[in-house]
Amino acid sequence: MPAPAESLPLDVRAAAAAAPWHFAALLANAVAQAACTVALALGARAAINSGLGTATVAVLVAAALGGAWLRGRERVDGEALGQRFVHDVRLRLFDHLLAVPARDLSERPKGGALVRFVGDLQAIKSWISRGLAQLIVALPMLVASVAVLGWMDPVLGITAAALVIAGAIGAALLARPLADANRELRNRRGQLARFVTEMMGAAPSVQAHGKELREQRRLDTRGEKVIEAACDRAVLVGRARSLVQLLGSGALLAVLIIGAARLQAGEMVAALTIVAWLTTPIRDLGRVFEYWQAAAVARERISAFFRWPQLPGVRNGRRLRRPGGELRYEGVVACPGGTPIDLALEPGSVTVVTGPNGCGKSSLLAVTARLQAPLAGRVRLGGQDLAQVRNRDLRQHIAIVGPDLPLIRGSVRRNASYRSRGMTAEAFRTLMGRCRLEHLVENDSDSPARIAEAGLNLSSGERQRLALARALWPEPSVLLLDEIDNHLDPESLEVLRGVIATFPGTVIVVTHDPRLLDAAERVVELGADGAVVSDRRRPAADVA
Repeated sequence: MPAPAESLPLDVRAAAAAAPWHFAALLANAVAQAACTVALALGARAAINSGLGTATVAVLVAAALGGAWLRGRERVDGEALGQRFVHDVRLRLFDHLLAVPARDLSERPKGGALVRFVGDLQAIKSWISRGLAQLIVALPMLVASVAVLGWMDPVLGITAAALVIAGAIGAALLARPLADANRELRNRRGQLARFVTEMMGAAPSVQAHGKELREQRRLDTRGEKVIEAACDRAVLVGRARSLVQLLGSGALLAVLIIGAARLQAGEMVAALTIVAWLTTPIRDLGRVFEYWQAAAVARERISAFFRWPQLPGVRNGRRLRRPGGELRYEGVVACPGGTPIDLALEPGSVTVVTGPNGCGKSSLLAVTARLQAPLAGRVRLGGQDLAQVRNRDLRQHIAIVGPDLPLIRGSVRRNASYRSRGMTAEAFRTLMGRCRLEHLVENDSDSPARIAEAGLNLSSGERQRLALARALWPEPSVLLLDEIDNHLDPESLEVLRGVIATFPGTVIVVTHDPRLLDAAERVVELGADGAVVSDRRRPAADVA
């Protein structure tokens, strides 16, 4: 597994940890290719100086065939190395994404997050599989080649080493400009992705107001900026490749000029063989520099993603001992600028929370479900601090329904049993009947596309009833309903009232709808600052 992404390493050690066997294969490949290079050079020298004997031909053929096979195998092991490394990072990215609070996630552009999963990971994969892997193989070949050239003639060896050093200096001079160009191109692509993602959700509004041409112009503007940034980067990439070409040409000229004056025919052919054999690795090394710069920028953005806030969670916390006990708020501040709240809700009670928009009603439920951390205070269930309860117990005993918790793409049954596996067919039918969704059961199949993204192929009432069904199985101890009565049809409102009336555990309903007040034993009203301004208990005879 790679190290924490805040300092995501992209070096040899990190790659070796991701796929040890493929890394070891690349190291062996590097040694073998270096040996093939030396064998070809010495075989060519022997062929000219001593003639083509059987042994010389065998060495040349074996080195040529072995080198070709090794080049192909290098690509396979390099790709596997990159894919394994990126797979580990992708899993951790996804794990972190699922831990970002819904409110925080909604405030961030989805296109930017998508770029991290696609473009940024692709840049890192290219560096590991085509950059670092090629570097691992090419460096031993270069060292062996320079050593052989130096063995044949010291002047030629020194010249070859000087060319390599000059290439490294040239690459260093291009490093900062190319990094800036990669960063600018990535930002432009991110802006384009965010715009397209936004338009996918806003397409009905664009169509309804006849603003297709305006949005096309906005897309055109962003597209032109991507083209400009890509061309600016291409200029620098072209310079890097020109530098590599100059190195190859310089090596060839050095062999011709120095060899004509100092080498015999056999050594001359051997030196030319080395230069010819190194043409492809040298060209690959030119691209290694591009891959590294692109990966460095991608690493910056991925590290920034890992700094997004996370839900308060306790993987190895305590078991919830009394899930059906009293729910108590002790000095809880759910949102900035709010007033501490102190409430005690009896087991099995139904409480309606009302108040003006922005007073913290929904935030209070989110804190209860530990979808966000309180700014102050604590929430206790059965006397136990929920901040210390392990996630599994908390999710089992506290269920929430709200506008920030959409349905999942898939079958109706997948959504209904999303909180826990193991729902029997009989339990599924009973639950659908309880929420009056039998018509969906009749038409449901295991097709993953039965429910569209966010349930947009269902009516508003069907979406709310299916979300309610999801919260009811398995039956929790505390049911939190966050303004799910908005835009409900009469049938769905009747289902909601029936669930509230028959639910055996504690229910908290956030609503503006006076029709739900009849179902409440207690009505808590919050003021604009989040303070409790009214706490009324209704006589049992008045509860519908």
